[in-house]
This record gives sequence, C-alpha cells and structure tokens, in this order.
Amino acid sequence: MLLRAGALAAFAIGSTACAKIADTPPMVDMAFRIGSPQPCLACEEIGYRDTHRWGTAPLYLQRRPLLTSRDIQDVSRDKDPVSGQPTLRFTFHPEARARIQRATADHVGELAAWVVNGKVIYAANIASPFSDAMQVSGMDEGEQIRLYEILTSPKTGKHRSVDG
Repeated sequence: MLLRAGALAAFAIGSTACAKIADTPPMVDMAFRIGSPQPCLACEEIGYRDTHRWGTAPLYLQRRPLLTSRDIQDVSRDKDPVSGQPTLRFTFHPEARARIQRATADHVGELAAWVVNGKVIYAANIASPFSDAMQVSGMDEGEQIRLYEILTSPKTGKHRSVDG
C-alpha cells in the first residue's frame, strides 16, 4: 500500500486489489535512477521542473539506473481501492525481479526518478523494496494520464518532449 507524506510522492509495492484501467508495455527508453538534491560522486546534475515538490534546484542522479524499460513487462493505470487515489503500476519481467528487489532494498527512503529522453518526468521516494511490481502514488488523475501516455505511446519515442 502506498503512503504519501505531505507533497511527496512514493514508489512502493503491496498486494492491492486495484481497479486496473489500462495495461501495456512501456514504449519508450526509460531509466529509473536513484537521486539526491545534493551533488554526489557517481551522479550527474539533471534539471527537473516540478517546483511544487522539489523546488527549482537541480537533482543529482546516479548514472547507472536501478532498472530500465527492458525490465518492465507492463504499465497500468490503477486506482487505490482504499484511498481512490490514482496510481501507476509497473509489473516486472520474471527474470528481473530478484535483481530489482535486491537493488531497491538498499535504497528504501531515497529519492528516485524516471528519466525519459534525458529528462526527469517524475521523482519520488522509494517506500519499500519492489518485488514483482512497483506501484506509484502521489499524483492526481491528470498527472497519472500524462505519465502513462509518455511511457506507453509509440508516438513518444525519442521525438516527443516530455516537459508536459
């Protein structure tokens, strides 16, 4: 189950009976990278425009991703049955699950970001280790739809801007 503290969004996984809205594999080259608001040795500075959540300061993201779109079997739009809050659910390919669980267990509580076409499209804190899937909350329905379309539209590819 996902929890949201203040204006922060969270990535987590839990057994939920969500009302699935759509289900498709990602159609873009996406990377899920650990980040920090402070510079770090293995990081690169990357701008992020979500001023109500993170301010105007840049994020510093590790160059090596925790997972990529190749690890994702499908993406679906859900609604949490308890809160009614929009969520996105990413189901992982079976061969990637153990590696992803080990990697995310080491980063619980840390900031992570989705990067598409070199731009951060969403950032949140990891609430718990991922196993067979990851669920994302902390967004409104408009943002949920925007993110889903960026990730699953064949038109997005490398040509469409993800700035919204």
